[in-house]
Amino acid sequence: MKNLLGNNLRFLRKKNKWTLGEIPDNTGFSSSQWNNWELSLSFPKFLDFLEISKKFSVSETDLIHVDLQNAHLNENKKVLKNSENAHLNAHLNAHLNAKNVVNEEKELYNAPLAGNVYDLDTK
Repeated sequence: MKNLLGNNLRFLRKKNKWTLGEIPDNTGFSSSQWNNWELSLSFPKFLDFLEISKKFSVSETDLIHVDLQNAHLNENKKVLKNSENAHLNAHLNAHLNAKNVVNEEKELYNAPLAGNVYDLDTK
């Protein structure tokens, strides 16, 4: 399993448009500490790691194992595929329902009458 923590920390910092110099004000960690984590020269302590996860609203597992920079691309593909499937399903259902309506109308039109319409009871 590849450890993506350093790349993800760099991505999260840049996503927020922070320089390394702005890290202390925004996260409470020193710039050199953060830089070492980004370069994978060292790793955050467990409680620091949890704080980073909470600060950026990213799960601990995703911080380590998911390429966050490209995760949105994969998510967009899933959303697009799901919307395409939803469109195809709706389109297919609309056609099927339209065929059923046409078939029902044909059946009603061609159905034999139950009785003679001229045999009205005039009592």
